[in-house]
Amino acid sequence: MVDDKPMKIGWVFYFSYIFVAIVLHLFISFCYCLSIDMAEANTVVFY
Repeated sequence: MVDDKPMKIGWVFYFSYIFVAIVLHLFISFCYCLSIDMAEANTVVFY
């Protein structure tokens, strides 16, 4: 039982890390697609 708690905490951090990584990846991809669409519409490239 003593070794069970650190494992649970580790799993929580592991899954939260994966969730944050996925959300950040989607957010960056979304912003990247938006910047490409804006660049095509206004002929302005955002870096």
